[in-house]
Amino acid sequence: MPGCRRRTSLTPLPSIIRRNDCTLCGADPSAGDSALEDNLALLNLLCRLLGTILDVDYQRAQSVRLAETAQLDAETDPLTGLLNRRGWDRFLEAEQTRYRQFADPGSIIIIDLDGMKTINDERGHAAGDEYVQRAGEILAACAHPGAVVSRLGGDEFGIALSDTQPHTVDYLIERLEQSFRRAEVRCSVGRADFSMSQSFSETWDAADAEMYRQKRSTR
Repeated sequence: MPGCRRRTSLTPLPSIIRRNDCTLCGADPSAGDSALEDNLALLNLLCRLLGTILDVDYQRAQSVRLAETAQLDAETDPLTGLLNRRGWDRFLEAEQTRYRQFADPGSIIIIDLDGMKTINDERGHAAGDEYVQRAGEILAACAHPGAVVSRLGGDEFGIALSDTQPHTVDYLIERLEQSFRRAEVRCSVGRADFSMSQSFSETWDAADAEMYRQKRSTR
């Protein structure tokens, strides 16, 4: 424990667990407590048992932390730092369960970048990667706290908005489109709202279909 000092006036029992040279349990034989002396062996045993429990708990916490880090790495898109498709799928599955219980309003927004093939063909894949990164930065900057932003693959992104009113989603889409125009990133956007009559997968499909309708209308 940071800042913890060992009390040298005590004769320490076997350490329960030691962090930064700190003894967490000790006995003072100078107190002259006969009950303490009579039960010293038992106290030593209890200290060892408690030490084992604390060590096991500590190792378990470390294992959980490592597992969480590994899951985060596995669910992070390396190019943009956003959630990847695997993380997106896991979130939608969990969120749909919650939605079935509480029915809070929400939406899925799908964004597809326009002109990626032209950029890759004419300027190279490094320029294409920079284009995708720029789009990811815009999405992360515009999305409000609690929104889940993901790169679904290639030049397609998704935003899942839970507990969000439709007018707030409208405002977000307007901000996104303005930010993309300023950054000279062309894209098509589709949106579909959560509904008890369809699964989140179907909502995603509806947003995707809306995005493609917009893409066709701007060609």
